Amino acid sequence: MLDKPYDAAKLSAGFHTELMFGQNATLIKSAGADFGAQVDVPHLYVTLNVPTAGGNGVQLKFGRIPTLLGLEVIETNANPNWSEGNQFIYVENFTGTGASLEAKLNRHVDAQLRVINGWDLVRDNNQRKSVMGRVGLYPDTVTSIGIVGFWGTRAAEQRRGESLRRGRTGVAASSARPRCGFQADYGKEQNVAWSALGGWVTYDMSGTVGVALRATM
Repeated sequence: MLDKPYDAAKLSAGFHTELMFGQNATLIKSAGADFGAQVDVPHLYVTLNVPTAGGNGVQLKFGRIPTLLGLEVIETNANPNWSEGNQFIYVENFTGTGASLEAKLNRHVDAQLRVINGWDLVRDNNQRKSVMGRVGLYPDTVTSIGIVGFWGTRAAEQRRGESLRRGRTGVAASSARPRCGFQADYGKEQNVAWSALGGWVTYDMSGTVGVALRATM
């Protein structure tokens, strides 16, 4: 990982990139990004921060950015379990290449809006952009709720809207002991619809030993 943070108090810029080797890199590859058989760069973006009166700033990101969907992330060590679940593999994109506008509106609400080339596409294959947006809610210091919506054409050629993909995801998590999370997904493309539910519970029995359980359907 190589990271240069921006300064939220002033007009500033930063960047973030991560290099991944191994079988996971093969899984998350985007079309148009071939770095080798088992190599990928899932994070490769710059951030421009514009300061605001509240002090949090507004951020504009450009590049290849991890998805807004889901509770689990690409970096396995940051997930509750040692493996990723079915929702991460089958109902989410891994990354999007484009631009993202992000802002923390107050201590209880933040939002992101992205315009990308498509699901796991580095190069636009149909001259039609996809849109993904998220609203995050933080009612207290241990609870977070995220609502994400997505819309866009996936196939290289669009005929009468038959390849339009749209859907939504809801995620809720608590950092109280035991830590827990919940995710619900719904999507539709052409005449096919999909849905998924997942739950996570993590309990730290000591400073060095813990257990994490996941159930999905």
